[in-house]
Formats: sequence, C-alpha cells, structure tokens
Amino acid sequence: MTAISSAVVSAVCAVVIAVAAFVEGPVIVVAGAVCVLAIALGWGDVLHLPARAGTTFLVAAVGVGGLIIAYQQAPMARPLSLFPALLAVAVLSAFAHELLRRDGRTDLVESVTGTLSGQVIAVQAAGWLLLLQTGPGRRAVLVAAVAVVAARVVGSLPLPVEPVVTAWAGIGSGTAAALLTSAFTQSGIPPLTAMALGAGVAGAGLALDRLLVDPHGDPPRLTGVLAWGAAPVATAGTIAYAIVRIALS
Repeated sequence: MTAISSAVVSAVCAVVIAVAAFVEGPVIVVAGAVCVLAIALGWGDVLHLPARAGTTFLVAAVGVGGLIIAYQQAPMARPLSLFPALLAVAVLSAFAHELLRRDGRTDLVESVTGTLSGQVIAVQAAGWLLLLQTGPGRRAVLVAAVAVVAARVVGSLPLPVEPVVTAWAGIGSGTAAALLTSAFTQSGIPPLTAMALGAGVAGAGLALDRLLVDPHGDPPRLTGVLAWGAAPVATAGTIAYAIVRIALS
C-alpha cells in the first residue's frame, strides 16, 4: 500500500503542475513549491538521515530558490545560467549543515550525501517552469505530466510479477500516454519526440522510485510517503525540459 500511496502523491503533484500551467501568472511557481516542500518535509525520513530539521530547511530553500530563478530567467536566452551557482550553494550549504551539528555528527557521510541529493532533486522541479517557456509550452507540460501519472500508477500496481516487469510496463504506459496526449492536444511535438519525452520521464521517475524503496521494508511515515511520491515528479520536470529543448531547438 505504501507504493500505491506514493504513486497517488505523484499523480496529485503532476496534476497540480499541469493545471497550474494553464493559469496565467506565477501560479506554476506555487505548484512547483508544493512539490518541493513535499520532498523537503519527508526526505530525511525516506533516507533515515540523522539531522532531519536542517535537511528539510536546505532542501526547501534550494528547491524554492530554483523555482524563483527559473521564473525570472525563463524568458532569457540562457535560462540555465544561474543554476550552476545555485548548485554550488547547495554543496557548500550541505557541508555547512554538518559543521553546525551538535549531535556528535553521527552518520556524517550519509547525512551530507543525503542532504545534497535531496537538494539536487528539489532543484529539478524548476524544469517544469522552463518547460512552460519552450515552443509547445503548456501542452508540453501536459504531455509530460500525463506520462508521469501513467508511469507511476502502472508501475506501482501490485501485480504478481517481478518488479522489473512492472517497471517496464510503467515505462511503456508513460511512453504511450505521452504519444496519445500529444496527438490529442495537437501539441506540435513530433511523435518520436513525444515518445522520447514519455519514456524519459517515466524511466527516470520509476528508477528513482526503486532507489527510494527501503531494502529493510520499514514503512515510511506520512511525510516520507510525500517525499517518495513528489521526488519523481520533480525529476521529470528537468528530464522533460532537456528532451524538448534538445529535440526542438
């Protein structure tokens, strides 16, 4: 049931972002922030990190910072120009977080890498804002969001088969959903690009989903389920933007 719950969270986040893309103004920034905050609240629980309050703050701060940068930079010729600096801040802040700990710094390596990985995933939510500024615009966001929902729902079904079979079924569903949505909405995305878009966001989301599964089988708390579900959606934003930007440039 935990896997199904995380898939529901993914679906909700993707739908919120897709709807926000069709609303004027900075509403999509708020939608992206919802996804980022879901990751921040539960990232420490998912990875069982020792200093979770600091991790939550850093993941939220860097993720929201990425959204603000994307919103301000999207109309410019080089919308990614400030993101290397933001990632550098993420690295430095992850180490500063450890220096400020007063708990004996247990699990130091796990804490640094866990915090930084959460920051990087949260930053990738900014890709949804950048995707909105590409040629297909809102329709590209819709195509990617539908692919994420299809892949996560199918990939989480409790079928009596090996997990790898379910994962491939999710990737196939995401690819088909992207192709059909693109054709139905007349998005202007070529069929091969739509298929690559669907396969890319589906594959990345399902791979991250498998990485976050606790090998010991300990069920995460509610906040952990939120992060588990929101993280694949955040990652899909940047994957989708990269595919559309490269294919249609």
